[in-house]
Amino acid sequence: FSANSLLTTLPRTNEEFTASEPHLINSINWLENTPLNVERENRKFQSALVTQWVINSPTVSVEVNQKTCPFVGNSELLLVFMGGWVKYSLTNGYSQDRIQSNVAGLRSIINFAKINGLRNEELGRIISAQENGELERWVTERLAQNS
Repeated sequence: FSANSLLTTLPRTNEEFTASEPHLINSINWLENTPLNVERENRKFQSALVTQWVINSPTVSVEVNQKTCPFVGNSELLLVFMGGWVKYSLTNGYSQDRIQSNVAGLRSIINFAKINGLRNEELGRIISAQENGELERWVTERLAQNS
């Protein structure tokens, strides 16, 4: 990824948000695929821009549900999840499919966790579901559960 293709500023108008989508996707990909110990200052900057882009976006909204994303206490994993969700939405005609968006966010977390050697029990369950071809079913079942 070349640095000039990443987000550099936060858009202000609907048109600027739309025009910035390719740069946002590059930033999301960079955050997901760059190890945590590389370019830490740029990671902080890109994390802040991506977070603000998602919060302020007129076209995309992310639903963070603890049942499908049990990582709300981990800002890095939460950001990667939101990135995967947003990337899915933007590359699928602003899709609002909750199941596929959750699956995309979790796949991003799986990729990020493998790159960074992250492991815990919940990640293990999600990785197993993915490896067994059952991640979509896992998400569907979790979303169907009553609080």
